Amino acid sequence: MCIPLLKRNIKQTVIPLVIVFFVLAMYFGVIIYMYDPEMMALLDSYKEMMPEMMSAFGMNGMTDSMLKFMNTYLYGFLMMLFPFIFTVVLGNIFVMKYEDTGSLASLLASPNTRTRIILTQAVSLIAAVTLLLVLVTGMGIGFSEGMFPGELEIGTFWALNGCLLLTHLAISGIAFAAACFVQNSKLYYVIGCGLPLASYLFTMLGNMGDSFKWMKYCSIFSLFPADRIINHESVGGYIITLVVIILALYISGIVKFIKKDIFL
Repeated sequence: MCIPLLKRNIKQTVIPLVIVFFVLAMYFGVIIYMYDPEMMALLDSYKEMMPEMMSAFGMNGMTDSMLKFMNTYLYGFLMMLFPFIFTVVLGNIFVMKYEDTGSLASLLASPNTRTRIILTQAVSLIAAVTLLLVLVTGMGIGFSEGMFPGELEIGTFWALNGCLLLTHLAISGIAFAAACFVQNSKLYYVIGCGLPLASYLFTMLGNMGDSFKWMKYCSIFSLFPADRIINHESVGGYIITLVVIILALYISGIVKFIKKDIFL
C-alpha cells in the first residue's frame, strides 16, 4: 500500500460519499415515513395507475412488512442507481483520471511500484463502496427504529445489504477493470458505466412482463437475491458467483495495469 496515495484517495472520496449518502438518507427517510396505512394506500394507487412503470423499477413487490416495504420501494431502483453512480465516479478518480491528466507518469516515477499503486487504488475503491453501504445500512436501521420501533428485521436487513454490497463490488470491478484496460475516459465511461447501465436496462425490461422476463437474467443485477434473503432462503450460490466475479475483475484489472503501456 502507498500510504500518501491512500490518504489522497480518502480526501477525494469524502465529497462523493457525503452527497450520495445524504441523497439516500433523504429517500430512506421519506419511504420509511410512508410505511403507514394511508401512505401505503397512496403508493398502491400508483401501482394500479402505472403498473408497467412501477414493475420496471422493481416497485411491485410485497409490502406487508417493513423489510418487504423497503425492499419494494428502495432496493429495486434507488439502492441500485446511486451506489452505482458513486462507484463509476470513484473509478474515474482513482484510476482513469491519472491517465487522462498525464499525472500517472509522475506517480510511476516515484519509489512506488505499479503493483503497490494499483493495489492501493483497488483497496480504496472496495473500502469506499463498503463504507457507503455500511453507513446506509446503519442509517436505515436508525430511521426504522426511530419511526416504527421493532418493525424491522434487523438481522435480515444486514444480510440484504451484505448481498447488495457484493453486487455493487462486482459493478465496481467492472469500472475498475475498464479503467485499467482502456486508455481514455471516453472508453472508460462506455465500458465502466455503459455495461452496468445496459445491465440495469435489461433488468427493467425483464420486470415488465413475461415476454421480456428472460432479459433480466442477462443482468448482473439479477445476482442480487433480495426476495430469497427476505424469505430466509439459501443464497450461497449467488454469493459464490458474486465473489468469483469480483475477484476475476479486480485481478484482471491489476494484472493489466501492471503490464500496460501508459504512453500509447
